[in-house]
Amino acid sequence: MRRRWIGCDERAEVLYETMLRRPRWLVDDVAMSLGWNESEVRRILTCLEAERLVTRSTVDARSFRAVEPALGLPSLVASKLKHGSRRSELPTVVAIESFVSTHERMVGQFGERETLDDADELAAATERVATKARTEVMFSLRSYIPGAFEFSRQLVEYLLRRGVRVRAVWAGEISRLPPVRQHVAWLRARDIRPRVAPAVPCRTVIVDGLVALVLDDAGNGRIERRPDVVRSLLSNTQQQWTSGCELQEADPVPSTEFAQRRYELVLRMLADGMTDDAVARKLGVSVRTVRNDVASAMSALDAGSRFQAGARAAQLGLI
Repeated sequence: MRRRWIGCDERAEVLYETMLRRPRWLVDDVAMSLGWNESEVRRILTCLEAERLVTRSTVDARSFRAVEPALGLPSLVASKLKHGSRRSELPTVVAIESFVSTHERMVGQFGERETLDDADELAAATERVATKARTEVMFSLRSYIPGAFEFSRQLVEYLLRRGVRVRAVWAGEISRLPPVRQHVAWLRARDIRPRVAPAVPCRTVIVDGLVALVLDDAGNGRIERRPDVVRSLLSNTQQQWTSGCELQEADPVPSTEFAQRRYELVLRMLADGMTDDAVARKLGVSVRTVRNDVASAMSALDAGSRFQAGARAAQLGLI
């Protein structure tokens, strides 16, 4: 009997839960662990990757890693809502919280590692720490690393839905690379203005000024919680931000990006109790557009009122 439903079928849930036990898996390894046919595992992995519950390893191109449930499950719900799924097709708040808490207890049982050995462990640790952010996540990066969590749109989307400020300061030479230019355009569409600095001494992620992940060029790192060390790292990063300049050049962003972002903003404003007129003025769109978005949100969330739709969106981690 299924213990909970997290938005995918039962075998996909079992596979996802299994993959959370290790930093990464080869397809044949996970097939052997579960006693399943390898072709079936590949099929399910393709679905989980499309739903952004698993992603490709940045350590081994043949392997996959599971996205942390605190990030992956709310993202899955947000995606289903954007594609018109009704409330009956979405996992419950209780199911999501149960799955996340079970996973976090498992991590706690084996101990949260302060020293991290490779990029997959770093990505998982960053997802765990950053999804607990309340005010700000700040990234500093010295070089472009394909697939690195600093360029994770899924993570940025989650933070913005929660109202967390995102800042990024990069070494200047990476800003000319085409993938970085595309990411800059995507960030700017969400009012995030990355900066380039003449010298970025280390690769860091700082969450709420309280926790930092410090990484070296080889992909190794550590979680830093000592207040004096975190304050020093934050001060250095703030100096880089202040001395840097905003990236101006960026590639065009498809218009659909703005429509998706608007839907999330409407949900947040519903939770704040704003009227249709106020939301329309804030977003620079017509009142009819806002009312259509509100009706869509209420239907998808099976909500009887505007406020209830906003409250349920908050419970599910959508805003």
